[in-house]
Amino acid sequence: MTEHKMVQLLQYLVRSSLVKRYHNRSTHTVDTVGRHTYMVLWLVWILAERDPTANLLLAALNHDTQEAVTSDVSSPIKRIPAVRAALADVEHKVDTAFGIPHEYELLPREVVILDLADKLEGMLFCAHEIKGLGNMRLMGVYRRYQEYIQEVVARIRPQGELFAGIAARAEELRHAIAATYLIPLDEEDQCL
Repeated sequence: MTEHKMVQLLQYLVRSSLVKRYHNRSTHTVDTVGRHTYMVLWLVWILAERDPTANLLLAALNHDTQEAVTSDVSSPIKRIPAVRAALADVEHKVDTAFGIPHEYELLPREVVILDLADKLEGMLFCAHEIKGLGNMRLMGVYRRYQEYIQEVVARIRPQGELFAGIAARAEELRHAIAATYLIPLDEEDQCL
């Protein structure tokens, strides 16, 4: 790689780490892709029973990098098929331009682990904002993250022992997040 290409890559990665998340919400803490990715990596480690593969860690590290170009697109918009397809195309082109792998050979359980880690981290950020800093404006987002997590857990639990273990760890983390920020578990369960 030439020095010029290396400079461009480093600038891109730094720009990506600084992308503001929750740009369409009032938050007390400025959340960035860099902070979010750091926590997703740790949650992947926990969900993978402290033994994630290198491919899974690389996929987690790169899961939002392209937001340096696309910005943080909110989940409801990403669920529109045409938007999802357009974003996937842009993300692939950006990764290719920088020589960053875009598709990872992940096992089905690793795809689930990354998905859950991303959602659990969103719930964790919201819990910190709500109970740690008094920002009740994120309660709806917090509840939606809980719903996302429960949907994934319900979908994977019947898929065998390996997936049941991932589901159990995700539920442990979900409850730990609520407990960490002093949200009573019975109240938290009523949010669902």
